[in-house]
Amino acid sequence: MELKPYLEYKDTGVDWLPIIPKEWKILPNRSIFTERIKKNNNSSEELLSVTIKEGVIPQKDFLSNSSKKDSSNEDKSNYKLVKEGDLAYNKMRMWQGAIGASKYQGIVSPAYIVLKPRNGINSWYYHFLFRTPMYTKESRRFSYGICDDQLSLRYYDFKLMTSPIPSPNEQKFIIDFINTKTNQISKYIELKQSLINLLEEQKKAIINQAITRGLGHNAKLKPSGLKWLGNIPRHWNLVKIAHLTTKITNGYVGPTRDIMREYGVPYIQGIHIKNNSIVFTPNGPYYVSKQWSNEHSKSILKKDDVLVVQTGSIGEVGIVSEESDGANCHALIILRMNPKLGIGKYLLYTLSSRFGYDSLFFIKTGDILFHLNCTKIRNVFLPNPPVNEQKEIVEYIEKTIKPIKNTIKQIQYINNICLEYQTKLISDVVTGKICVGGKNAN
Repeated sequence: MELKPYLEYKDTGVDWLPIIPKEWKILPNRSIFTERIKKNNNSSEELLSVTIKEGVIPQKDFLSNSSKKDSSNEDKSNYKLVKEGDLAYNKMRMWQGAIGASKYQGIVSPAYIVLKPRNGINSWYYHFLFRTPMYTKESRRFSYGICDDQLSLRYYDFKLMTSPIPSPNEQKFIIDFINTKTNQISKYIELKQSLINLLEEQKKAIINQAITRGLGHNAKLKPSGLKWLGNIPRHWNLVKIAHLTTKITNGYVGPTRDIMREYGVPYIQGIHIKNNSIVFTPNGPYYVSKQWSNEHSKSILKKDDVLVVQTGSIGEVGIVSEESDGANCHALIILRMNPKLGIGKYLLYTLSSRFGYDSLFFIKTGDILFHLNCTKIRNVFLPNPPVNEQKEIVEYIEKTIKPIKNTIKQIQYINNICLEYQTKLISDVVTGKICVGGKNAN
């Protein structure tokens, strides 16, 4: 299908959407929705969550795919009823896209707003519209709060916002088109993600073989004494992490609201540990003052320190590069190798291997939200080749997995382009920049 603009447009007088197709209307949201304020009077109603990624989903599905626990009140008599076809949004996160149409009847927290569409309104059209970047930006403008994590969009303010209204038939055309295109894009991305998963497994197999068996195929082996390690080369030792390191500590674990700055000393957190590296995102308050960092000097990082994510994910490990030397960190376990006994990159690959994952999983606490602590990590046993052999193993690993990593990076780039295209396509369709109904196209 060749996508074309509509035949005629008209001015709206609205900053975020200056023009719309001539046949469309634009009205305040109070003319499109009413607030559903009916409270829960049925204890069997399903509890729903409103998510940024998927919109409205059963809370049990949300919890099963995350490390979060059920934080809902035991008494749900004040929870709000949601009917199939309603929209619901999180007042504190509407500006981030936490809104969606519901396929389900259920209940949501009193902190959510439930919207009942008026006659001729298809909530799924607004599901797509309200989640576009341009509309979430407008939602932020109408939200109140002294900082981002306190912004709230009340129904009183939401109903003053304006939205376009295509005809009922046009709304259906738009919904069907978006569903078709997003399904096609999703299937393509899923196929590419399956390939990434296979490549990741290949990469892990290479790393695991090298750090547990070494590079000599004919090396004589001996039992390691660990069931998840098996045999190791006879000339290797099995040594506790405590004996290989000069420093084992954790980053600052206190509240961060009052210490974060827009600039200063980079403050590395678990979200920055990706693919065995520190991927520091400078956008946002990810810095602390020099004075604060010096006062918490035990968590100042040095080049080649190995960082282990302490809470949430097992096996997320990174290494401090020259760019991150001198940074501080939050809730990360810091391991500093004794240079006479080993190198940081060998420790990095050991802990991020299958063997390393099993070793960390064995000492974790918590069944839902995993947690690691320094005391137990000290006593984890690792295979320890001579330092010169560690260097050879690291060089071999990095040379062998480099083309695999490059292929993964290329596939991820293509997937990101597809997602960007999907976001723009949805935005163009729901705001009338392109016509998918046929008869009104230019």
